[in-house]
Amino acid sequence: MGNRGCIHRGHQVVRRQTTRRWIVCELVYKDWHREVMQEGKYTELFFLDEATALAAGHRPCMFCRRAAALEFLGRAGFPRVDDLDLALDRDRLGTSETITATGLPDGAMVEWHEKAWLVARDELWPWTFSGYGDPVPLPEESVRILTPNTTLRALREGYRVQTALDAPR
Repeated sequence: MGNRGCIHRGHQVVRRQTTRRWIVCELVYKDWHREVMQEGKYTELFFLDEATALAAGHRPCMFCRRAAALEFLGRAGFPRVDDLDLALDRDRLGTSETITATGLPDGAMVEWHEKAWLVARDELWPWTFSGYGDPVPLPEESVRILTPNTTLRALREGYRVQTALDAPR
């Protein structure tokens, strides 16, 4: 689940963000329960998996996913979470580059033939709202990177992203 602050009014999303901290939270944490889209409270955003949320520019939450957040912070090369959030915010405002998919780390998301794909297990997996389709070999042609550069650095340095591929089918 993602969080960008309170970005809704009623049941309609009305803005892109209210904070630089775009975080990925656990869907289940302790025995807590909350009503979705409470007026004046943060807006819950739901993603297929962590790889999708990271590609959208989010990072692990320092509260409910502290161990993952600290690992991500270190592997991305930042001493403080504020510095990481600033770098991710700059990445979200920048333009993405095109490169060949070979050499991209597992967990990176790319655009290829006008579709989103996950790089995993030396293959490309087509992203859909309901899960990943059947994989294809990594293409020789260029792909457009969707995952922010800061997140790519963390993935290249060994951050193991959670994907829907890891879930039991």
